[in-house]
Amino acid sequence: MSATRLKAFVQKVNNEFSHVNYFTAYQGLSKHQGYDVQFFERDELDSLPITKETPVSAGIETMNRVFARFGKTAGVPYYPEELKYLLGRQVTEMTMQDLRARVEDNAETYFIKPLESAKKTFNGHVAGAFRDLIYTAHIPNEQVIVASEPVEFVTEYRFFVHKEHGIMGMKHYAGKWQFLVDYSVAEAAIKAYTKSPVAYSLDLGLTADGKTLLVECNDVTSLGSYGLPPAIYSKLIVDRWHEIMAS
Repeated sequence: MSATRLKAFVQKVNNEFSHVNYFTAYQGLSKHQGYDVQFFERDELDSLPITKETPVSAGIETMNRVFARFGKTAGVPYYPEELKYLLGRQVTEMTMQDLRARVEDNAETYFIKPLESAKKTFNGHVAGAFRDLIYTAHIPNEQVIVASEPVEFVTEYRFFVHKEHGIMGMKHYAGKWQFLVDYSVAEAAIKAYTKSPVAYSLDLGLTADGKTLLVECNDVTSLGSYGLPPAIYSKLIVDRWHEIMAS
């Protein structure tokens, strides 16, 4: 008699895979990681028999609710201290009120995005004129955001990194695919990031003058697959899940 397989949970929307990420997670978890996958809709979350041994693949909001159930939080700094040497630009935090005043009164220009703890409240974009503030009109004045000097990247690549196995995938996601970032910069950054989680993404961009700079880092929880093979994508998900649950 075969041993009972542990469960894993993958989100669906209206009983369909709403994104290739969830299908890739399902394939990897079931075929490569040995889990019995159960699908769920977001409104079913509270009734699911999720334990610390049952990985979950879902959207950011849903994953935050799952982690909160166990008193856990997930997240990776956009700009880890060990990697700030790769920024090549000034990065600061300010309130939306401060940003609005600087853009409207002084015509200053910033690339803005939410804090790591408030991801998806708006998409990162350049704000240098009043019209650019329309996209964040719903954000209250007191909310703190990340603002940096704009950098024009010719191309951007995402490196999927595992602390034990190194770079497990490299995917182009923005700009001209004909150009490549400096791979040796990625390798050096991974060595420098000694306090990294077991699995994360490292985004690097190439500037017009040939510099490879840090775009940002991200946690693999709720991170897109970007065409990664299911075996690799699910390995990152599972190992990061267990690391968070053991913290």
